[in-house]
Amino acid sequence: MTPWQRNAYRAALVIAAVVGLMGAAWLALGPGPPDGVKITPAPERGAAPSVAPAPTPTPIGGALVNINTAGRAELERLPRIGEVLADRIVEYRMANGPYLRTDHLMAVRGIGPVIYEAIKDLISVGE
Repeated sequence: MTPWQRNAYRAALVIAAVVGLMGAAWLALGPGPPDGVKITPAPERGAAPSVAPAPTPTPIGGALVNINTAGRAELERLPRIGEVLADRIVEYRMANGPYLRTDHLMAVRGIGPVIYEAIKDLISVGE
């Protein structure tokens, strides 16, 4: 190995170490999870997974939540909708007008197919 190759190899090792340390620092000190995301710890090794049957969604108070008229408090009672997403739903409605279909809710930042699937049977647009 020539001196040039040895120096290039050392430089590559130093760069790899720095990048690795920066990644570790980002994971340890970086921003937390996005709004509306809850992180739960992984189960301990060897522990049997506990799987509870998913509850069947039922409308709040027996009636569907109208996403065109519901306030923040009413929206927060929907599964997976917290303060931040409830505010975003109301703000989007105020900026863009009423929702024409319930799936238009996915245009709100933070609401994707997973959250929509969890609430689609509980919401309406006032039909």
